[in-house]
Amino acid sequence: MTKKFRVKSAVMVAVCLAGLTGCTPSVQRPSIASATATKVTQTNVSWSALAQAVAKTSAASMYKIQSTVSLQNGSSHTSFTVYGTVNLPDKISVQVHENNFNISFYQQGKVAYADEQGQWNQTNALSNIDAFGGYQQIVHAAMADNLPLEKMNRTYVTDEYCDVYRVTMPDSTATVPAFLQSLSALESKGEVAVKEPIQYIFYVGETSGYIRQVQTQSVNSVNQVGPVATNTSTLFYDLDQEKVAQIQIPNSLVKQLENTGQ
Repeated sequence: MTKKFRVKSAVMVAVCLAGLTGCTPSVQRPSIASATATKVTQTNVSWSALAQAVAKTSAASMYKIQSTVSLQNGSSHTSFTVYGTVNLPDKISVQVHENNFNISFYQQGKVAYADEQGQWNQTNALSNIDAFGGYQQIVHAAMADNLPLEKMNRTYVTDEYCDVYRVTMPDSTATVPAFLQSLSALESKGEVAVKEPIQYIFYVGETSGYIRQVQTQSVNSVNQVGPVATNTSTLFYDLDQEKVAQIQIPNSLVKQLENTGQ
């Protein structure tokens, strides 16, 4: 097994899309408060507040994330969770959990390692670790197309109340952090037969001004599978908080490198 294939096969997302095996994450992730807005309070609101939040969040150089993807086809259901820390432009430490499979990934510069079953192996570095860029593109595209923006009920996420905005993007595919797409081959060519409308819900911190959570809801037709309901949720926290969001090389990797004389 090549090192590149080891990481891509380990994450299991391609398997989830193709087979939709019934499973849920077995490893408990950090307890980060998430919530879902349920009621539209205003229609056709201005994009200015959301655009400002997008600009501020895009400028953050470090943050922690927790991203969950749930896929359902009839009675078959699968989900996976990714959590960790990003230090732009080229440092990332994340863990991926799906069913009984767990993998840790660490990258600094052009050097990357994946920990599978307690053994670190050098692997290909990711070219793009920005977890927010895809969402920024969605907002800019929606604004350019003059799509209507809805405001939803005020909701508490992680550690502050948020203003919540929802937009429906026609003919789209669900966006997740770019590094997750690279690790998992989530956007494998030929998977999605027909693009369908996707709802994006953005949670803007009333105190911080950052995007604190992004949720998506969609149903896509997947070749050889049929309609697949996809729900994603990505939380951003500890943005630009150096004391807690500064990445350190994993201790287990340090020990392994020392023991092997690398």
